[in-house]
Amino acid sequence: MNGGSCLWLYGSEARGDSDPLSDVDVLAVGTQNQRIEQGLPPGAVVSRYSWTEVELMASTGSLFLLHVKTEGKCLYESRDVKGRLARLLGDLPEYKYVARDLTGFRLVADDVEESARQEEGDLYFESSLIAATIRHACILACYILRLPCFGRTEPVARAVALLQLDPQIANDFFDLYRVRLCTERSKDDGPGATWQQVRLWSSRLQKVLDELDRIKNWEFSLPTHAR
Repeated sequence: MNGGSCLWLYGSEARGDSDPLSDVDVLAVGTQNQRIEQGLPPGAVVSRYSWTEVELMASTGSLFLLHVKTEGKCLYESRDVKGRLARLLGDLPEYKYVARDLTGFRLVADDVEESARQEEGDLYFESSLIAATIRHACILACYILRLPCFGRTEPVARAVALLQLDPQIANDFFDLYRVRLCTERSKDDGPGATWQQVRLWSSRLQKVLDELDRIKNWEFSLPTHAR
């Protein structure tokens, strides 16, 4: 059975904490239904997958699908697939690619560190890349610690607290991530970026990844304040 389609809202609109910089994130699974998708808000960001792709993702414990499971809302589903995605989301296994993701984060961190050292490349691209990598690394850390979180800045705040990192990382992260959002949307009213800041955040990223490496095979108790 690979026909039929469904649409699920997730992200800030689903959580109810959207702001002017937020996207309207929608997951579309199955055959494209143009009539239904035309009813979505202007500028909606639609991630489209076939049922075969989603089933494969689900078999790996996809963190993206866990994101949808945690806060998503079904907007539409055709009769022939009613409840199909909910059942997949309800039976997600453990995520299988923790080590692979950590390796990828390390490669990004090393590349950014080299660009910052030589002050070569696109300053705003490097800032955006650090912001995205820290956020995804913290999402992974929160997942490993059994307290998943998928907001814009909340995963960083939670991971920093749980791992007892420098609180300033969480305090400053909003401005760094705002650089990324404004860069993506070609807005010129966002905060500026400097190579000095990129070097600072490159160092902070390495510290986050060191902690992620330490907990990747989590076998220790959470700090008392985090239970």
